[in-house]
Amino acid sequence: MLWRSRCALFCDRIRIKFSVSLTIEPEDDETVLFGKAASDLQSSVDVDGNHNISGVLKYVTGYVGFSDTAEEQVGNFLALNIGSSIVGGVTTADLRAAGVSEKLLTVGETGSVVFRITDPQAQTIVVKTILDGEALTTVYNLSGLVLTKVPLNLTVTKEVATVEPFGKKVSVLQTNITITDLAITGTSNYVEGYEGFSTELEMQEGNYLAFHVACTRPEAVIYGVVYTGEDMGDYQYATDDGTVVVRITDAATQTISISVVDGQDVKRNVYTIAALTLAAKA
Repeated sequence: MLWRSRCALFCDRIRIKFSVSLTIEPEDDETVLFGKAASDLQSSVDVDGNHNISGVLKYVTGYVGFSDTAEEQVGNFLALNIGSSIVGGVTTADLRAAGVSEKLLTVGETGSVVFRITDPQAQTIVVKTILDGEALTTVYNLSGLVLTKVPLNLTVTKEVATVEPFGKKVSVLQTNITITDLAITGTSNYVEGYEGFSTELEMQEGNYLAFHVACTRPEAVIYGVVYTGEDMGDYQYATDDGTVVVRITDAATQTISISVVDGQDVKRNVYTIAALTLAAKA
């Protein structure tokens, strides 16, 4: 009798393993996930019979419930609901890029999962259900997803006098700075011992300008370049707070370019500085 019971249990498990099925669907629009409704994240999402996921992912900001990390609170998010016919099994959903796991989630009772999608051509979602060491795995293609973004734009203003980019207060670097759509005027003070600006000794002395750059896409890369004629100088990347500092040597012949780059999207403002006064070394 005991042998029959064990055999029956074994056969039941075999039947379960071979009859298991997974379902994956877009989350219902009204479902709230970490503080945002699925309809706030996506539209027209579909999962076809060939494991392809398509639709439109909206550009979302301030998704604080999704992550404690600021950069992960902004972007495009995919909300799915995953179900399994297995009782007692464990189901996971793994967002991968080039075979490397980016975020592994264990699917709970509700079946709801949310992923931040950055490159649907390279990313996939691998859904796996495991029971007694046996696994059913399905890979979902994301190349049909369209990621929407806000228009890339930037605003350049003079930096606050009390800010200390690279160890020097802005009030030490400059005075009476005015920035218009095309030009920068005011006075760039002569500064010595600006070690935080560069490791090169010759770059630690001279005239500098500090700007504050705000961008509509927080994930974009911000940098400033000083051009002499058509010759491009060194890149100076913004600090985490959006401050860009550049070194000026000849206001009459130089221009300043402030750029933001997000993938293939680029926005650039160019300013003349011919009316900028470069203070002499004391």
